Amino acid sequence: MIVDRDGKVVRGNYHAGTGERHLPFVDYESACAGTETARTASGNTTLTVVITNAKLNDVALKQFATQVRSSMHRTIHPFHTELDGDTLYALTTDAVDLEGINPTGLGARASEVAWDAVLASTR
Repeated sequence: MIVDRDGKVVRGNYHAGTGERHLPFVDYESACAGTETARTASGNTTLTVVITNAKLNDVALKQFATQVRSSMHRTIHPFHTELDGDTLYALTTDAVDLEGINPTGLGARASEVAWDAVLASTR
C-alpha cells in the first residue's frame, strides 16, 4: 500500500464494499481484538536504485543506502516484510566532491526523491 505526503492511502488496501482505503494497522488491530482476520497482501516488491556522482567512501555509501531505504517506510506500508522482496541498490560514480552538504544531508535529499519516485509510479 502506498501513502502520500499527507498520510492518505493512494494505492492498495482497498475495501471493495465501502470503497475506502486505510492503513494496514487498522486490520491488525481488528485481528488482535478478535473481530476480523487480518490479511497481508503479498506479491508486491519495490526495487529501488539510487545513483549519485558524489564521492563517498564505502562506509558513507552504505550509510547513504541505509538512510534512503529506511525512509521508504514512510510511503510503503508494510515495508520490507517476510512476504516481499523490497530492496535498494545504491551506487556512486565518485565524480564530484560533496560541497555544502554532508553525506547525511545527501541521504536526506535522496530519501525525498525516492518517496517522490514511489508516488510517481502509482499514477
